[in-house]
Amino acid sequence: MFSPNDLDYLFDVRFLPNPYYIKELFVQTGKDKEIIDYLEHFEESKEIVNSIMEILIKIQKWYSTTGRVSINVGIGCTGGRHRSVYVAEKLYTLLKSKKYNVSIYHRDINR
Repeated sequence: MFSPNDLDYLFDVRFLPNPYYIKELFVQTGKDKEIIDYLEHFEESKEIVNSIMEILIKIQKWYSTTGRVSINVGIGCTGGRHRSVYVAEKLYTLLKSKKYNVSIYHRDINR
């Protein structure tokens, strides 16, 4: 659906610990409880979600004054199955809970 060229903003989360290298987590995705629990064990996972959330809310506020109706945001990691999916899902849930009209698409989750 989206390529990096379609995005307004792209956040790289490759600095987060990579579950890919843990045998029991390799086949799972960032939607699975085991991956979520693993990543939430690290403070930087929570911090990056909160930081991206804050900037997206500010950007949306500023854009809304220009008449712009949408912002395309990408979250990237090495394989697109674990860390980026986790962060995207967290952001999606938080933005939804604040009544923002958001959608989510995981381009590489089935690789």
